[in-house]
Amino acid sequence: MAGQLQRFLATDKSAELKSASVDTSRDLDGMREEMGKEGLKLWESAYKLRPAPSMRPSDWSVDDLCWMLEQRGLANCCDRMRSAGIDGRVALTLTSADEAEIREELGLDKLGQRRRLLLFLDEMRSMQAAAGASPPDAGSSSSAA
Repeated sequence: MAGQLQRFLATDKSAELKSASVDTSRDLDGMREEMGKEGLKLWESAYKLRPAPSMRPSDWSVDDLCWMLEQRGLANCCDRMRSAGIDGRVALTLTSADEAEIREELGLDKLGQRRRLLLFLDEMRSMQAAAGASPPDAGSSSSAA
C-alpha cells in the first residue's frame, strides 16, 4: 500500500510539474517574442536597416511609411505623420488637392518638401497598382485621418 501511495504522489506531482512547465513555457515564449521585437528595434536603430515593408503600400503601418520616407530623404515629416496616425492606406489618399493640409498639418512649409512628398505619394500609388491592388477609397479613409 505504501508503494501505491508513493506512486500516486509521484503521479500527482508529475502532473503538477507538467502543468507548471507548460505555463512557464508559454511565459518564456511571450518573453522571447518581446525580447525579439526589442532586439530587432535596437538592431534597426543601430544599423539603420530593417526589413522592407510590404509591396502594397496600403498595408504599411505608420512606422513602415516613416521608414520609407526616411529612405527618400523626407524624414522631416515623420514625427507629424506619426502623431497624425497616417499609415500607408491614409497616405495613398493624399493628393495635390491636400497641399494646404500637408503644409499645416505636417509642417512642410517649403514648396520643395511638399512636392517631394507628393512625388513619393505618386510612387506609392504606382507601387499599389503594380501589386495588383486598387488604391483605397479617399472617402472611406478621410474619417480615419
